[in-house]
Amino acid sequence: QMTPKAVMPIVFTSMLAGAGAFSWEQLGSLRYIHARTPQVYLDNVVIEKNGELLISWNYVEELFDVDVIEAMFSQFVDLLEQLVKQSDITSLQMKESDQTLIKQYNETTEKIPSTTLYQLFTDQVK
Repeated sequence: QMTPKAVMPIVFTSMLAGAGAFSWEQLGSLRYIHARTPQVYLDNVVIEKNGELLISWNYVEELFDVDVIEAMFSQFVDLLEQLVKQSDITSLQMKESDQTLIKQYNETTEKIPSTTLYQLFTDQVK
């Protein structure tokens, strides 16, 4: 039975045609990089134009907070720039502010008393 939920919610659309194979100017000036498909939540579109890489993220605005998308996109671009600058890279570095945020989010250390399930239940009933 088919489900109405997205099967491929994140899509990478490559419009890289190869050197000299295609010129976007043949179609006119490029003003927007935009495509919408109902089952796709986030579409990462990549185009090469005049020797530059153009990246656009099309996303369902009702599913993502603008600040979250902007942070994700910034991190994505930072990682791509690291790869361009250092192609033999063995590990990618996150910004210190992002590392701090993740560390704070994952800080879940809490003193948990040794007790029984029965005792937890009776404490809740009181």
